[in-house]
Amino acid sequence: IGVGPDCGIDIDKFQVVCGAPLGSPFGSTSPLTINPKTGSPWGATFPQITPQDMARLQALLLDYLGIDKVFAVVGGSMGGMQSLQF
Repeated sequence: IGVGPDCGIDIDKFQVVCGAPLGSPFGSTSPLTINPKTGSPWGATFPQITPQDMARLQALLLDYLGIDKVFAVVGGSMGGMQSLQF
């Protein structure tokens, strides 16, 4: 698709919001996060997260940012599964 001027997601026409996925070690709590009760990473004891959970968090982000309407929701793989929840 491409992101940028004159691309499928044209940033000259639209503002793009891309939040870190719930459960990702890049900006969110994940199985790699230290469990405060044990002092060790959560690992396999980390709670199961569904695409619906992730989409709910994305919706909360939109609410927090004061965004009432979006033009499109896109994503590949897990992002695509999240987009189906909207």
